[in-house]
Amino acid sequence: MYKAFISYAQLKEHLAMMLANDLLEFDEKTQIYKTTEKGLSFAKLYDQVGQFVSPVQKWMMQLMTCKTVEGTSQFGAFTAI
Repeated sequence: MYKAFISYAQLKEHLAMMLANDLLEFDEKTQIYKTTEKGLSFAKLYDQVGQFVSPVQKWMMQLMTCKTVEGTSQFGAFTAI
C-alpha cells in the first residue's frame, strides 16, 4: 500500500475490483490474496501494452514541449519540430 502510494480506501476499492473480475482470489484459511491465472494473463498483457504506449507517450511529450522529435512511421522516417 505504501510503496504504491495509495490510501487504504483506494486499496480496498482495487482489491474489490480485482476480486470481482477474478484477477485475485482470497484464501480464507491463510488470509492471503493470490493472483489467479486470469490475473497473470492480464498482468502479462498489461506489460505488453505498456511497451507500446511508453514510446508514444514520450513522443507526444516531446511534441508538446516543442522539442525536435525524430522517428519512423508506416510512411517512413520523419522529423517533427
